[in-house]
Amino acid sequence: WLARFHGVASRYLTNYMGWRRALDGGRVTSAEGLLRLAIKPIHSKG
Repeated sequence: WLARFHGVASRYLTNYMGWRRALDGGRVTSAEGLLRLAIKPIHSKG
């Protein structure tokens, strides 16, 4: 899956991996869910 990025900056690798876990882990099941996750503050609850 990383080939799509044509290389990644190592300082952003944790961000890429976090999004990958969210997508593969089933946390995101719809476009609305993706947007909600994207705009959610990092330390918010819920």
